[in-house]
Amino acid sequence: MNIFEGVKSGDLGISAKDLDVTKIAAINLPNQIRDEIPTMNQFGYMKIDLDEFCKDFIDYSRGAEGVVLELGCAYGFVVRQVLEGGGKIVAGDLSNEHLSVLVKQTKEQDRENLHIAQGRFPEGFNFKDDSFDAILSSRMFHFLEGEEIKAGLDKVYKFLKPSGKFFFTSVSPYNYTLRDGFLDIYKKRVEEKEEWPGVVRDFNERAKEHVDYLQNFIHAFDTDHLNSLLPKHGFEIEKIKYFDYPNNIDSDNKGHIGFVARKVAKN
Repeated sequence: MNIFEGVKSGDLGISAKDLDVTKIAAINLPNQIRDEIPTMNQFGYMKIDLDEFCKDFIDYSRGAEGVVLELGCAYGFVVRQVLEGGGKIVAGDLSNEHLSVLVKQTKEQDRENLHIAQGRFPEGFNFKDDSFDAILSSRMFHFLEGEEIKAGLDKVYKFLKPSGKFFFTSVSPYNYTLRDGFLDIYKKRVEEKEEWPGVVRDFNERAKEHVDYLQNFIHAFDTDHLNSLLPKHGFEIEKIKYFDYPNNIDSDNKGHIGFVARKVAKN
Protein backbone atom coordinates (compact mmCIF):
# COMPACT_ATOMS: atom_id res chain seq x y z
CA MET A 1 0.00 0.00 0.00
CA ASN A 2 1.25 3.49 -0.89
CA ILE A 3 0.43 5.55 2.20
CA PHE A 4 1.36 8.78 0.37
CA GLU A 5 -1.31 8.38 -2.30
CA GLY A 6 -4.11 10.90 -1.93
CA VAL A 7 -2.38 12.86 0.84
CA LYS A 8 -2.17 16.60 0.19
CA SER A 9 1.30 17.77 -0.81
CA GLY A 10 2.55 21.27 -0.10
CA ASP A 11 5.60 23.27 -1.17
CA LEU A 12 7.90 20.90 0.73
CA GLY A 13 6.10 17.67 -0.13
CA ILE A 14 3.93 15.66 2.24
CA SER A 15 4.05 16.44 5.95
CA ALA A 16 4.75 13.27 7.93
CA LYS A 17 2.35 14.42 10.64
CA ASP A 18 -0.50 14.06 8.12
CA LEU A 19 0.22 10.38 7.51
CA ASP A 20 -1.57 7.53 9.24
CA VAL A 21 1.37 5.48 10.48
CA THR A 22 -0.92 2.65 11.55
CA LYS A 23 -1.57 1.93 7.86
CA ILE A 24 2.11 1.26 7.15
CA ALA A 25 2.52 -2.47 6.85
CA ALA A 26 5.58 -4.06 8.43
CA ILE A 27 8.44 -4.04 5.95
CA ASN A 28 11.32 -6.43 6.42
CA LEU A 29 14.59 -4.69 5.64
CA PRO A 30 17.37 -6.55 3.86
CA ASN A 31 20.02 -7.92 6.18
CA GLN A 32 22.81 -5.55 7.11
CA ILE A 33 26.14 -6.18 5.34
CA ARG A 34 29.16 -4.74 7.17
CA ASP A 35 28.16 -1.10 7.83
CA GLU A 36 25.49 -1.02 5.13
CA ILE A 37 21.85 -1.95 4.59
CA PRO A 38 21.02 -2.74 0.95
CA THR A 39 18.27 -0.72 -0.69
CA MET A 40 15.16 -2.43 -2.04
CA ASN A 41 15.57 -1.14 -5.59
CA GLN A 42 19.20 -2.02 -6.48
CA PHE A 43 20.45 1.50 -5.91
CA GLY A 44 23.23 0.50 -3.58
CA TYR A 45 23.29 0.69 0.19
CA MET A 46 22.46 2.99 3.06
CA LYS A 47 25.52 3.57 5.21
CA ILE A 48 25.11 3.50 8.98
CA ASP A 49 28.77 4.39 9.53
CA LEU A 50 28.66 8.11 8.82
CA ASP A 51 31.41 9.83 6.83
CA GLU A 52 32.58 13.31 7.68
CA PHE A 53 30.44 14.97 5.01
CA CYS A 54 27.22 13.45 6.32
CA LYS A 55 28.31 14.44 9.82
CA ASP A 56 28.96 17.99 8.59
CA PHE A 57 25.47 18.08 7.07
CA ILE A 58 23.87 16.85 10.28
CA ASP A 59 25.75 19.42 12.37
CA TYR A 60 24.90 22.22 9.94
CA SER A 61 21.24 21.17 9.79
CA ARG A 62 20.83 21.14 13.55
CA GLY A 63 21.86 24.80 13.67
CA ALA A 64 19.90 25.91 10.60
CA GLU A 65 16.96 28.28 10.97
CA GLY A 66 15.17 26.86 7.93
CA VAL A 67 14.61 23.50 6.27
CA VAL A 68 17.16 21.14 4.74
CA LEU A 69 16.80 18.38 2.13
CA GLU A 70 18.35 14.95 1.67
CA LEU A 71 18.24 13.49 -1.84
CA GLY A 72 18.29 9.69 -2.00
CA CYS A 73 17.77 9.22 1.72
CA ALA A 74 16.94 5.47 1.55
CA TYR A 75 15.63 4.42 4.98
CA GLY A 76 16.54 7.77 6.49
CA PHE A 77 19.45 7.12 8.83
CA VAL A 78 20.81 10.65 8.32
CA VAL A 79 17.30 12.13 8.31
CA ARG A 80 16.61 10.77 11.78
CA GLN A 81 19.89 12.22 13.10
CA VAL A 82 18.80 15.64 11.86
CA LEU A 83 15.35 15.29 13.42
CA GLU A 84 16.71 14.12 16.75
CA GLY A 85 18.84 17.27 16.84
CA GLY A 86 15.80 19.47 16.30
CA GLY A 87 16.31 20.13 12.59
CA LYS A 88 13.60 20.40 9.94
CA ILE A 89 14.13 18.19 6.89
CA VAL A 90 12.59 16.97 3.66
CA ALA A 91 13.40 13.32 2.96
CA GLY A 92 13.57 12.62 -0.77
CA ASP A 93 13.83 9.18 -2.33
CA LEU A 94 12.71 7.17 -5.35
CA SER A 95 11.20 4.35 -3.28
CA ASN A 96 7.85 4.50 -1.48
CA GLU A 97 8.98 1.51 0.58
CA HIS A 98 12.11 3.28 1.80
CA LEU A 99 10.14 6.37 2.77
CA SER A 100 7.47 4.28 4.50
CA VAL A 101 10.15 2.67 6.65
CA LEU A 102 11.48 6.11 7.52
CA VAL A 103 8.08 7.46 8.56
CA LYS A 104 7.30 4.36 10.62
CA GLN A 105 10.64 4.57 12.43
CA THR A 106 10.43 8.31 13.11
CA LYS A 107 9.38 9.28 16.62
CA GLU A 108 5.92 10.83 16.78
CA GLN A 109 7.22 14.10 18.19
CA ASP A 110 9.70 14.41 15.30
CA ARG A 111 7.15 13.97 12.48
CA GLU A 112 6.20 17.64 12.84
CA ASN A 113 9.62 18.50 11.37
CA LEU A 114 9.62 15.89 8.59
CA HIS A 115 8.33 16.18 5.03
CA ILE A 116 8.39 13.44 2.41
CA ALA A 117 9.12 13.84 -1.31
CA GLN A 118 8.96 10.76 -3.51
CA GLY A 119 10.33 10.76 -7.05
CA ARG A 120 13.32 10.24 -9.29
CA PHE A 121 15.91 12.99 -9.16
CA PRO A 122 16.29 15.33 -10.95
CA GLU A 123 13.07 15.36 -12.99
CA GLY A 124 10.82 14.25 -10.14
CA PHE A 125 11.76 17.04 -7.72
CA ASN A 126 10.33 20.53 -8.18
CA PHE A 127 10.61 22.71 -5.09
CA LYS A 128 10.39 26.48 -5.15
CA ASP A 129 13.51 28.61 -5.51
CA ASP A 130 15.45 29.31 -2.32
CA SER A 131 13.66 26.63 -0.28
CA PHE A 132 16.54 25.05 1.65
CA ASP A 133 19.42 26.06 3.89
CA ALA A 134 21.37 22.94 2.89
CA ILE A 135 21.07 19.86 0.66
CA LEU A 136 22.76 16.47 1.02
CA SER A 137 23.34 13.90 -1.70
CA SER A 138 25.15 10.92 -0.23
CA ARG A 139 26.16 8.35 -2.87
CA MET A 140 23.23 9.18 -5.13
CA PHE A 141 24.68 11.32 -7.96
CA HIS A 142 26.81 8.39 -9.10
CA PHE A 143 23.64 6.78 -10.44
CA LEU A 144 23.05 9.68 -12.85
CA GLU A 145 24.01 10.15 -16.49
CA GLY A 146 25.97 13.24 -17.47
CA GLU A 147 23.03 15.36 -18.61
CA GLU A 148 21.13 14.37 -15.46
CA ILE A 149 24.09 15.53 -13.38
CA LYS A 150 24.01 18.93 -15.06
CA ALA A 151 20.26 19.23 -14.55
CA GLY A 152 20.64 17.97 -10.98
CA LEU A 153 23.27 20.55 -10.08
CA ASP A 154 21.10 23.28 -11.57
CA LYS A 155 18.14 22.10 -9.47
CA VAL A 156 20.24 21.94 -6.30
CA TYR A 157 21.39 25.50 -7.03
CA LYS A 158 17.80 26.63 -7.60
CA PHE A 159 16.48 24.94 -4.45
CA LEU A 160 19.17 26.38 -2.15
CA LYS A 161 18.87 29.74 -0.47
CA PRO A 162 21.61 32.29 -1.25
CA SER A 163 24.86 31.03 0.33
CA GLY A 164 23.16 27.69 1.07
CA LYS A 165 25.41 24.64 1.21
CA PHE A 166 25.54 21.45 -0.83
CA PHE A 167 27.01 18.38 0.87
CA PHE A 168 27.97 15.54 -1.47
CA THR A 169 29.57 12.10 -1.52
CA SER A 170 30.10 9.67 -4.37
CA VAL A 171 32.24 6.77 -5.53
CA SER A 172 35.61 7.60 -7.10
CA PRO A 173 37.54 5.76 -9.83
CA TYR A 174 40.00 4.70 -7.10
CA ASN A 175 37.37 2.52 -5.42
CA TYR A 176 38.52 -1.08 -5.13
CA THR A 177 35.67 -2.17 -7.42
CA LEU A 178 37.00 0.06 -10.22
CA ARG A 179 40.68 0.67 -9.54
CA ASP A 180 42.16 -2.47 -11.06
CA GLY A 181 40.07 -2.67 -14.22
CA PHE A 182 38.69 0.81 -14.86
CA LEU A 183 41.16 3.38 -13.53
CA ASP A 184 43.41 3.21 -16.61
CA ILE A 185 40.36 3.65 -18.83
CA TYR A 186 39.34 6.64 -16.74
CA LYS A 187 42.77 8.28 -17.04
CA LYS A 188 42.82 7.74 -20.80
CA ARG A 189 39.40 9.35 -21.14
CA VAL A 190 40.63 12.32 -19.10
CA GLU A 191 43.63 12.69 -21.42
CA GLU A 192 41.26 12.61 -24.38
CA LYS A 193 39.14 15.29 -22.67
CA GLU A 194 35.93 13.26 -22.56
CA GLU A 195 33.20 15.20 -20.79
CA TRP A 196 32.18 12.31 -18.54
CA PRO A 197 35.20 10.06 -18.06
CA GLY A 198 33.71 8.26 -15.05
CA VAL A 199 30.83 6.49 -16.82
CA VAL A 200 30.81 2.74 -16.16
CA ARG A 201 28.21 0.64 -17.99
CA ASP A 202 29.42 -2.83 -16.99
CA PHE A 203 29.69 -2.39 -13.25
CA ASN A 204 28.11 -5.74 -12.46
CA GLU A 205 30.97 -7.46 -14.29
CA ARG A 206 33.55 -5.42 -12.41
CA ALA A 207 31.97 -5.81 -8.97
CA LYS A 208 30.22 -9.17 -8.98
CA GLU A 209 29.90 -9.23 -5.20
CA HIS A 210 27.49 -6.28 -5.49
CA VAL A 211 25.37 -7.58 -8.37
CA ASP A 212 22.30 -8.19 -6.18
CA TYR A 213 22.30 -4.62 -4.87
CA LEU A 214 23.54 -2.34 -7.64
CA GLN A 215 22.68 -1.34 -11.18
CA ASN A 216 25.01 -2.13 -14.06
CA PHE A 217 25.63 1.63 -14.40
CA ILE A 218 27.67 3.82 -12.08
CA HIS A 219 29.37 7.19 -12.51
CA ALA A 220 32.68 7.84 -10.74
CA PHE A 221 34.11 11.29 -9.99
CA ASP A 222 37.55 12.62 -9.12
CA THR A 223 38.62 15.92 -7.59
CA ASP A 224 39.76 17.54 -10.85
CA HIS A 225 36.43 16.82 -12.55
CA LEU A 226 34.37 18.22 -9.68
CA ASN A 227 36.64 21.23 -9.25
CA SER A 228 35.97 22.04 -12.91
CA LEU A 229 32.26 21.18 -12.95
CA LEU A 230 30.89 22.85 -9.84
CA PRO A 231 31.79 26.50 -10.59
CA LYS A 232 29.97 26.19 -13.92
CA HIS A 233 26.77 25.56 -11.97
CA GLY A 234 27.19 28.33 -9.40
CA PHE A 235 29.04 26.60 -6.57
CA GLU A 236 32.17 27.58 -4.68
CA ILE A 237 33.91 24.57 -3.14
CA GLU A 238 34.76 24.94 0.53
CA LYS A 239 36.14 21.43 1.08
CA ILE A 240 36.82 18.51 -1.23
CA LYS A 241 38.72 15.29 -0.58
CA TYR A 242 38.93 11.56 -1.10
CA PHE A 243 37.98 9.37 1.82
CA ASP A 244 36.82 5.91 2.76
CA TYR A 245 34.85 4.07 5.36
CA PRO A 246 36.51 1.76 7.91
CA ASN A 247 35.11 -1.27 6.10
CA ASN A 248 36.53 -0.19 2.71
CA ILE A 249 40.21 -0.40 3.55
CA ASP A 250 41.00 -1.96 0.15
CA SER A 251 40.59 1.44 -1.55
CA ASP A 252 43.64 3.14 0.04
CA ASN A 253 41.42 5.85 1.56
CA LYS A 254 40.49 7.09 -1.94
CA GLY A 255 37.45 4.98 -2.81
CA HIS A 256 34.96 7.80 -2.25
CA ILE A 257 34.97 11.53 -2.81
CA GLY A 258 33.10 14.22 -0.92
CA PHE A 259 32.72 17.98 -0.96
CA VAL A 260 30.98 20.87 0.72
CA ALA A 261 30.10 23.68 -1.69
CA ARG A 262 28.35 27.01 -1.25
CA LYS A 263 25.83 28.58 -3.60
CA VAL A 264 27.23 31.82 -4.99
CA ALA A 265 25.93 34.37 -7.48
CA LYS A 266 26.37 33.22 -11.08
CA ASN A 267 28.37 35.43 -13.42
